[in-house]
Amino acid sequence: MKNLAYHVTTILTGLLLMAGIVGYGQQDPVIESVNVDSDGNVTIKWKELQGLENARYIILRWDYLPPGGNEAGHQPIATIDASALNYIDKNSGADRKKQIYRIKLEGDETKESKEMQTIFLEENIVYDECALTNKIRWTEFFSTFSPINYKISASIDGGINFTEIETIAASDLIPVAQISTYENESPALTKVYEYTHQNLDPDNIYFYKIGAEYTVENEAQSSSSNFQSRDIPAYFRPEPPVIQRVSVEENGSIILEGEITGSGVINGLEVWRSETDNSSDLAFYQSLPTAAIGAVNYNDSEANTNATAYWYDLVLLDYCNKNIRAVNAHRSILLSAETLPNESVELSWNAYQGWNVRGYRVFRKEGENPFSEIGFINSTNFTDNTISQSSTTGKISYFVMAEASNQPAGEEITSSSNQVSIGFDSELFMPNAFKPGGITNVFKPISRFAPHSNYLFQIYNRWGQLIFETRDFNTGWDGNYNSSRVSRGTYIWTYQYIDSQGNDINKRGSVTVVY
Repeated sequence: MKNLAYHVTTILTGLLLMAGIVGYGQQDPVIESVNVDSDGNVTIKWKELQGLENARYIILRWDYLPPGGNEAGHQPIATIDASALNYIDKNSGADRKKQIYRIKLEGDETKESKEMQTIFLEENIVYDECALTNKIRWTEFFSTFSPINYKISASIDGGINFTEIETIAASDLIPVAQISTYENESPALTKVYEYTHQNLDPDNIYFYKIGAEYTVENEAQSSSSNFQSRDIPAYFRPEPPVIQRVSVEENGSIILEGEITGSGVINGLEVWRSETDNSSDLAFYQSLPTAAIGAVNYNDSEANTNATAYWYDLVLLDYCNKNIRAVNAHRSILLSAETLPNESVELSWNAYQGWNVRGYRVFRKEGENPFSEIGFINSTNFTDNTISQSSTTGKISYFVMAEASNQPAGEEITSSSNQVSIGFDSELFMPNAFKPGGITNVFKPISRFAPHSNYLFQIYNRWGQLIFETRDFNTGWDGNYNSSRVSRGTYIWTYQYIDSQGNDINKRGSVTVVY
């Protein structure tokens, strides 16, 4: 029924036109949209008029009054068949200024459509390099059909794909300026609106366009502006700093080694630190006195490396005092040790983070001897089962060293943990008789583990005369004094040392020399 009514209306309208009973003027043309593309071409689209399929349309564009000229007004730019319903104005210049269009039917040129004006997005985009904002301005959408919303869209791929930034109701916009609508003595003015795009990525080039959303005879329509871009780069930003490693020193402090490369203005350099397990908790810790291209060496003497594994980050302050953080934060290694009932030691530690680890080298030393490597593993725990077999000292110390993977030979990057010590103390046994030259050829304290430190063993005769002393736990008295055997009888011995817990131990007793 609907289609039938449409066709009947069309036929009747055509007959009445032919008879001269009705004229074109009873159906005014209606422009629905004017859209500007990336090249500044304008597509004018209009509403189909029933019964006028054979009519022709005249497209008119406002010609602004040139300096010294007197021919301003709407000028025809094309005449086309009504069936087209749209026309592309390829000489519009709508990428340089707003344009105003009308259309009218050929043969009844006194009846025109209402004006529709393109949205002109101004070329001058104000970029604030420190605030990372772009400020754009555009002329209002000039239409009898007042826009409901303005849609701001941006592209970072050269204007191919646009993403909507924000939609703003026309009633919420406050004009920042007004310009002459026709550039003549007419009082008509066109409003200029402004929008600030925030949180820009300074490494991208942004293209913008503005869309107007409105209704024409209760049908949703939209028109879009020309494209504009900010095609100048951001201020030159330094490269992110690089952390090469963080490592625990022998004195318990942490050394952070890094590098600043490239160029650009650097206003400062900061160390950020976190004592938690999460790198997301990193926060400002200390400012470094200088910031320049080259190596960075920082020593954190306040770190409690026997209690905490620390995250570290290097942060540059650029020209605008914005933070440029290292690509990877690094975390130190916290080693802990536990003695087991079978006189073995269980070591465990957190994984080093900041680069990929090839493996962990485990080091041990007994007493004050130098460290030696006892294992290389890929896990973060290690059991030392060799204590009961080989150790003779009352203190054993450990540390582990992470090695970075994929490093050139001779350029290995490592990170050491804190050092931990385990005390093995046992009571010193003293024989009550000694036969010089016998099966046991020396007299000395006997113990599973040697004293930790400050060991001193002495022998006195019955008159209180010192006849022997040593600070070497493995050395004993052979029964001689001044290269001669001592006589039978009772002798006094004393020993003193500091155990693994820091306690002073002092003992005194006697031994009988027999032959």
